[in-house]
Amino acid sequence: MLEGFFSKAPKKLTNKKLKYAGAPMRGSHWATRAWAARGDAIVRAVAGMIGGKAK
Repeated sequence: MLEGFFSKAPKKLTNKKLKYAGAPMRGSHWATRAWAARGDAIVRAVAGMIGGKAK
């Protein structure tokens, strides 16, 4: 049985920028936006998981 994601072949490399549905909240730099929007909450959550304190 095949597992995973498959799409039509062959794929061709282009220089076109990707268009993301729901932009600007989605896209290629999601990690940067997540840290800007919820960085303090992420730090507190990680500190709580490892038993430390967030500054």
